[in-house]
Amino acid sequence: MAVVKCKPTSPGRRHVVKVVNPELHKGKPFAPLLEKNSKSGGRNNNGRITTRHIGGGPQAGLPYC
Repeated sequence: MAVVKCKPTSPGRRHVVKVVNPELHKGKPFAPLLEKNSKSGGRNNNGRITTRHIGGGPQAGLPYC
């Protein structure tokens, strides 16, 4: 594992250090190890809107551990 320092382009970046591990997988997650992340769209068990401004969006998967 390598440690990479960032250029000090701002005061917060001055002390940033990244850990680089080339053995980590950079592609998409393995599909059989994902489970569906169901969104409620701001609705409760009666189907009524309980939280405004929430809804739609693409389907997302959760890692299955």
